[in-house]
Amino acid sequence: MRDNAVSRMPFLKWILLLILGTAFFGAIGYAVLWVGDLFQDSKPVLAAIYAGAGVLMLFLYLLLSSLMEGRQVDELHPGGIFPGIFKGFGTAILLLAVPAGVLFACGMLDFGSISFDWEELGFSFAFSFAVAVCVEIVFRGFLFRFLDQRWNFALGLLFSAIAFGALNYLRPGATIWSSVALAIGSGFLLGAAFKYSGSLFFPIGITWMSCFILSFLSSAGISVTGNELLTGGDAGLDSSIITVAVCLVFILIYLVKMKNSRHKEDKRIIKPLWSR
Repeated sequence: MRDNAVSRMPFLKWILLLILGTAFFGAIGYAVLWVGDLFQDSKPVLAAIYAGAGVLMLFLYLLLSSLMEGRQVDELHPGGIFPGIFKGFGTAILLLAVPAGVLFACGMLDFGSISFDWEELGFSFAFSFAVAVCVEIVFRGFLFRFLDQRWNFALGLLFSAIAFGALNYLRPGATIWSSVALAIGSGFLLGAAFKYSGSLFFPIGITWMSCFILSFLSSAGISVTGNELLTGGDAGLDSSIITVAVCLVFILIYLVKMKNSRHKEDKRIIKPLWSR
C-alpha cells in the first residue's frame, strides 16, 4: 500500500494540484522568456534575470509543495544541491561526449576554429539553468512524481517521457524522430535519475549541462554533417541515435541499482545523494 502525501490526497485535489502546478510553472517559464526579450541588448542583465528566475522557481516549488501537500520536500534537501548538480553535470558530459567522439572519429564532426564569447557563454549558462529548473519541476517534480506516488513508477515514467518528447516537438528543427528520441532517451533517463537519487537536483544538473553544451556546440563554429539518424540533424546531438543508446545504458544501470536496493515500496530507492 502506498503511503505518502500524494497517494493520500482526495482524487480531485490530486488532479487539480497536478494540472495547476504544471500550468503555473510552465507559465512562469514563458513569462521569464517574455521578460528576457525586453533585455536582448544586455547579456549580463539577461543572465541575471534567468539565474534569478531559476532560483525563484525552486523556492516557489519548495514553498507550494510544503504548503499544498503538507510534506517535507525531500527532493530539494539542501544537502543534495552540490552532489546532485555535479553528478548531473558529469552524466550530461558523458552522455554527449560519447556521440561527439564517435562522430568525430567517423569524420562527421569538425571542430574547425572554435571561437569563445565569454559573455555569451555566461548568458547561455544562466539561461540553461532557468530552462533546466522549469522543465524538471514540471516534468519530474509534478508530472512524474504525482503519477509515480499515486499509481506506480512505470506509469509516471511513461507519461512524463511522452509529454517531454511532445513538448520538444515544438523546438526549431524538431522532427518526429527527434521527439521520439528525446522521449526514449532523455525523458526516461531523467525520470529514472530522479527516482534513483531521490533528489530533483540530479535531473536538473543533467538538463542544465546538456542544454549548455548543445548551445555551445551550435554557437562555437562546430559543424556536424552526415546521416541525421547519427548526428541528430537540425534538432541537435541529443536526438542522435548514439545519444539515445547511451541514455538507455544509464537507464538500465539505474533500474538495476533500484532493483538491487530492495527498499520497501514508496521509500527512497537508495540513500539520497547527500547522505552517501
